[in-house]
Amino acid sequence: TGPSAPPPSSPAPLNDPQATKPALLSESSGGGGRFNRSESFRRPAAAAKERERELAVFSKLGDQTEAAIEELQHLNDALATSRQENDVLRLQLATAIKERDSARQNAQSAKKGSAGFARSSGSDAEMATLRERLDDLVIEKAKVEDRALAAAKEAAVAQAELTKLRGRGDRSSAENAAAGPSGGSGGGGGGGGGGGG
Repeated sequence: TGPSAPPPSSPAPLNDPQATKPALLSESSGGGGRFNRSESFRRPAAAAKERERELAVFSKLGDQTEAAIEELQHLNDALATSRQENDVLRLQLATAIKERDSARQNAQSAKKGSAGFARSSGSDAEMATLRERLDDLVIEKAKVEDRALAAAKEAAVAQAELTKLRGRGDRSSAENAAAGPSGGSGGGGGGGGGGGG
């Protein structure tokens, strides 16, 4: 009799753990595909969180800018009113000076003495009161101008910070858009899909 033929190889049972090992090895081969896929998922999540934080900062700075602009508008209105009152008081002061000079001239020309000087002293008192009010208004106007200047500076600083953060956000978005597809390409077709998401 000749040598016996080797028995035909029987297919491995479905529940044989050795049968699934090559598939697992092939799945994990290729330069760490599973790690690349996890990285491709982790990177967009971190970028989204960073973007959310930047948007919160944008919103806060936007509110601060709006508040500073409103305060500046209010101060500008107050300053305009103060200037109008200043003009009115200056006109009243000029009128009081004219009346005082006229009263003195009348007193000297008519030689009425006490009556003319009494009217003149009354004009002097009114003029002194107007001068005090005018001085107070000038001081108040200076305070309003200082507050308006401070509000304008705050608005400018907030606007500059907002512009800077917007630039950072645009650069971050561009970097994430450029890095997304390359991060998912190492894992094959599935990794590319994850990077695109």
